[in-house]
Amino acid sequence: MTDEEQKELPEHLAEALVRGRLHKDLSSWGRLRRHFFAGLLVVTPLGLTLWIVAWLVNLVDGNARHFLASVLKRFGLDYQFVLFGHEYAVVPFGFGILVVFVGICFVGMVASNFLGRRLLHILDRIIRRVPGVSWIYGSATQISHALLNRKKNLFQGVAIVEYPRKGIYGIGFITARSVAHPSGAGEGTCAAVFIPTTPNPTSGFLLLVPERDLFETPMSVEEGMKMVISGGVIVPPAISTTAPRGALSTHEPRAAEG
Repeated sequence: MTDEEQKELPEHLAEALVRGRLHKDLSSWGRLRRHFFAGLLVVTPLGLTLWIVAWLVNLVDGNARHFLASVLKRFGLDYQFVLFGHEYAVVPFGFGILVVFVGICFVGMVASNFLGRRLLHILDRIIRRVPGVSWIYGSATQISHALLNRKKNLFQGVAIVEYPRKGIYGIGFITARSVAHPSGAGEGTCAAVFIPTTPNPTSGFLLLVPERDLFETPMSVEEGMKMVISGGVIVPPAISTTAPRGALSTHEPRAAEG
């Protein structure tokens, strides 16, 4: 269309052409934005996973290789290897992780026999008597036993409790049952419930909830953790609006409110 023909167009027709062009440009930008966020949803978890794994590998392997290189240098051992025709006088990448793995396996093997258990028991008693170190060692021991003990699950189930006030509910993880009620005998027992924070579930609050006021859910621990980390974006089918009635149940019938 020539400039003369454009000048002869009615004003409303020219305005319609401009709006059509703008709408086309905006729709193209919208599609590009959707593609960008779709790709971001895929790349972000992969990138974070790779970054964390690389950080852990560099932390363990880098420190171990530096320690081995210093030990070899102190004893006058020139460790060298050839790679692509070039000689390198450093400990190769990955060797530190191998040494750490073998060392942990060796400690576990020693701790599995009678003499090793006896020596570790003596070492444990010595560390627990050191002021300022005993509480750190004791806390680290309890946490490691709770997280790494394969014979016992850390969480016994997912529950919903009224927290932080009546009428508002929070998701928690049952860590212990049959805990004595703070008010004494005759009040039943409580359950220890860990209420994690969102989106970082490593911190939270520990509540002692009467078992009769505990709403247990059919959710698995993994489903409950996904819901907490996602901030409620991922809702498991077990507690969705399509779940069958009675999916949530109390440990015992709740007492009628007077």
